[in-house]
Amino acid sequence: INRLDCAGEPEQTRWMQEQGPCSTPLLAYLRENVAEYEAFYFFTYLYATTYFGLPIVEDKAVLVSFAHDEWPIWLNMWEPFFERPRHFIFSTPEERDFLRRRFPRAALAGDVVGVGIDVPGEPVPRRFTGRYGITNHYALYLGRIDEAKNCTALIAYFDHFKRHIDREGSDLILILLGREAMAIPERPWMRHLGFVDEQ
Repeated sequence: INRLDCAGEPEQTRWMQEQGPCSTPLLAYLRENVAEYEAFYFFTYLYATTYFGLPIVEDKAVLVSFAHDEWPIWLNMWEPFFERPRHFIFSTPEERDFLRRRFPRAALAGDVVGVGIDVPGEPVPRRFTGRYGITNHYALYLGRIDEAKNCTALIAYFDHFKRHIDREGSDLILILLGREAMAIPERPWMRHLGFVDEQ
């Protein structure tokens, strides 16, 4: 890793270097081999490999940004960046529409393709609920449990629901699955189960 190879405006460069990863071999490869490829696909806008690599091959660049309304997307550094790619692939119509509002000067030509997942064959919900002793109805959050994923808001909204709206006192609970990246408050109506298998 040669952080000096990740160059740009000082503040932006420092922030992207901290975000990482910076790879001199990757950037050198892009410069040396741009003519050998018809297209270069960059996944997620938020990493240094995309931020520093895409401009090298921008005429052949396709950005799969996975962008949404989070604080980094509002940094000014992204305005010229989102004008660079030749084409975009959007995960949802909502992502496309958000980016068109956020970057009105950018062409943002692209298609909504989505992201596929392999659904496990024949899931058995009772096996899951039985293994963890869940007898309640439940809402499920699956992913990194992080303030950046709005988990703080999710818990606050569920808290509001249980305290002020659910006057009948339903047995509905919130189950969180995934890695804990924030302090999870104790709530009688919430359980964090960590990682579970696909089934």
